[in-house]
Amino acid sequence: IGALAQKGKRGFRSGARAAISRPSVTITTRQQERTCAPFEFIRSAAPRFSNSTRWSSPRPARVRRRFAIGVNYLDTYFRSGLYPSALPMIPGSEGSGEVTAVGPGVEGFKVGDRVAYVTTPGSYAEARNVDVKHLVHLPDSVSHEQAAAMLLKGFTAQYLLRQTYRVQPGDAILVHAAAGGVGQILCQWGKHLGATVIATVGSPAKAEIARACGADHVFGYEDFVAKVAEVTGGAKCAVVYDGVGKATFPA
Repeated sequence: IGALAQKGKRGFRSGARAAISRPSVTITTRQQERTCAPFEFIRSAAPRFSNSTRWSSPRPARVRRRFAIGVNYLDTYFRSGLYPSALPMIPGSEGSGEVTAVGPGVEGFKVGDRVAYVTTPGSYAEARNVDVKHLVHLPDSVSHEQAAAMLLKGFTAQYLLRQTYRVQPGDAILVHAAAGGVGQILCQWGKHLGATVIATVGSPAKAEIARACGADHVFGYEDFVAKVAEVTGGAKCAVVYDGVGKATFPA
């Protein structure tokens, strides 16, 4: 967040960093039941901090948690107004933590459970009420920070690799923006599935990240089509995952 703020464009102001960890309030997934969060947007590009400490009780089929918060580039779209939203609004769509209260009718979750979720905006708060349909249990081997950082990106990688096109052993796959959050998971998972992973990146440092994630071939964006054709013997790729768009799609 600090780096985005320094650019002075679509990031949060530098003070917004404190909103991730500063104690504040509980919110619910229902608009009319929401209390204030550590900060909320009263208009585009205008975050407002709040010190409200009013807590609401978990509704039926909801749990209350303390958690780690996932910060995504998507949040800056709401921050800048590029993605319109009713205001005031509380950003953030994923998080992780421990169940501290359970509402009536909840099954499968109890106080003390480690959980993570992806749902509607509202994560930038110390705690919130979340419908259990959005929750997953966390194994001990996955930290809260890891879960909050990768759950949304992991879901994205899952539908790309196993639903949009079901990658098979021996497939050649091309991953643009391979050093990004989704790209890193695509490289690792694709390699695990037995694919030949071809990656494109924008710098030498990002190339090292892609290689560390299992990419077999790593190129810059210049002439990548010819390079892909060369390493595949002209067969090219079973699937291309393009997280860049305008600069790469015409190729």
